[in-house]
Amino acid sequence: MKIPATTRRPGAENQIVVVRDGKAVVLRIAASTDPNGSLIVRDGLLTATDQVILSPGTDLHDGDPVVTKPLAN
Repeated sequence: MKIPATTRRPGAENQIVVVRDGKAVVLRIAASTDPNGSLIVRDGLLTATDQVILSPGTDLHDGDPVVTKPLAN
């Protein structure tokens, strides 16, 4: 699965943050970088239905409530 490089949690080489049931969930992943800079997730608990936070801040922690909104087209 390919995701934007900005989804990587700041200061963490192998973590991203997703939203599940309205809460932030920090996931550990194994990923490589493709030539365009995107992350290619090779291993981890990321699913195709997860909502990945595009630019998680350092102040966002596991279990924090998250309100989502659709991306503008």
